[in-house]
Amino acid sequence: MDAWLAAFKDIAPYLTQPLVLIGFVLLLFFGIHRTLLKAGIIPPLTARTGGKVVQLLLRYGFVVALVVIVLGFALQFYKTQKLAEVSADRHRAELAEQAKTGLEKRLEDALSQLADEKQRAEVLQEQSKNLSRYHPVEA
Repeated sequence: MDAWLAAFKDIAPYLTQPLVLIGFVLLLFFGIHRTLLKAGIIPPLTARTGGKVVQLLLRYGFVVALVVIVLGFALQFYKTQKLAEVSADRHRAELAEQAKTGLEKRLEDALSQLADEKQRAEVLQEQSKNLSRYHPVEA
C-alpha cells in the first residue's frame, strides 16, 4: 500500500492538466471494470444485453460529455468574469490614487503660490511704508 501511495505522489503533480486528469480517470474506470470482469464479479453479457449496454453507454456518455463541456465553458466564463472584476477594481484603485496624488500636488502648488503672493504683498507693503516715510503725501 505504501508503494502505491509513493507512486501516486510522483504522479499527482501531473494531474493538474485537464487532459491528463481525464485520461487518469478513464484509466481507473476501465482498469477497475477489466479487473472485475477477470475476477468474475461482473458476469459476461449476452450479445443482446451487450448491445443494449453499448447503446446506453453511448447515449449517456454523449450526454455526460456535453454536460462536462458546457460546465467547462461556464467555469471558464466565471473565471474570466472574476478576473475582469478584479482587474477593473485594481484599475479603479490606481485611478483614484492618481487622482488623489494629482489633487495633492495641485493643492501644494496652490498653497506655494499663495505663500509667494503673501510674501510679495508683504514686500510691497514694506516698500510702500518706506516710500511714504521719505516722500510724505501732502493733503
